[in-house]
Amino acid sequence: LRDYRFYDQDRVHPSEEAIEFVWERFTQNFSVETKTFVKEAQKIRTMFLHRVLNPDSEEGKAFLLQREKERKNFEIRFMNKKK
Repeated sequence: LRDYRFYDQDRVHPSEEAIEFVWERFTQNFSVETKTFVKEAQKIRTMFLHRVLNPDSEEGKAFLLQREKERKNFEIRFMNKKK
């Protein structure tokens, strides 16, 4: 029998639950450094997916500034490491 909770409504594609289940299993073997990298990358990705409705407001400017600061910090910490 199939476990239909792992299928989306179309019964072809995986559900969000299935994706999370596979991702959890996949990341179990990541090193601490890799887990930190993924967690911070997801945070920054979420910030970039956020649409600022009023970029000229104080809050909008502060968010955009913080987002850019986070991106630069991430790049310095993870992308510029010597191999």
